[in-house]
Amino acid sequence: MINRRKPGAIHHIAFGVGTPAEVDALYERVREIGAVIVRPPQTYPEYSEDYYAFFFKDPECIELEIVCLDRSKYFPGDDGRKSGFPEIRGISVSDRRAVDQFLKEHWFSTKMVVRGRVVDMTLLDGFVAWEGGAIAGLVTYEIRDRECEIISLDSVLEDRGIGTALLNRVIQTARSEGCEKVKVTTTNDNVRAILFYQKKGFEMARLYPNSIDAARKLKPEIPQRGNYDLPIRHEIEFELALR
Repeated sequence: MINRRKPGAIHHIAFGVGTPAEVDALYERVREIGAVIVRPPQTYPEYSEDYYAFFFKDPECIELEIVCLDRSKYFPGDDGRKSGFPEIRGISVSDRRAVDQFLKEHWFSTKMVVRGRVVDMTLLDGFVAWEGGAIAGLVTYEIRDRECEIISLDSVLEDRGIGTALLNRVIQTARSEGCEKVKVTTTNDNVRAILFYQKKGFEMARLYPNSIDAARKLKPEIPQRGNYDLPIRHEIEFELALR
């Protein structure tokens, strides 16, 4: 994206990235190399509700921008998605029956136990990825005390960026709601999730040893063993600080 004040005169050059966390990570890299920061990472509601960017100058004093936004909401016909990428939208009343069935299939019930607290996922907000009339991915979350907590995140079609796209929508929502952080809790056997959240900029914040023993008393459906045949014993909490 190039903005021009007049023909032939470049105002600045913008580079789009996929997540706000990537904006933050690139900001730190740019600071490390000593570039001149024009404006640090922040939201720009005057551009769009989820426009998150920072600006800096290169050695030739050309102004550059690193930006993240959901193009599909502002550029009809140019949604920035890969060809054939699922449609992502907020959970609606008409979606609820299919969403609840999806949750039962992937989590054994519609309730989740998070750090000793039972959460009714049928009451949560979230985003659904639809493909061919079926759910290809789902994220649910809740916002309390300026913290956004992801309760569930599932992608049926792996390695297509669906989980990342769903996560981005939650992060954008959390920013627009004035949240200070996004957090998520997973279990010790969920190796893919542990890698995924760290790659997206989340920090490991807390470990809850043997907490699943108590969780099973509240939700007996939790299996004894999980991914890679590992015993499911501990909860691990991850956090992403929002600027």
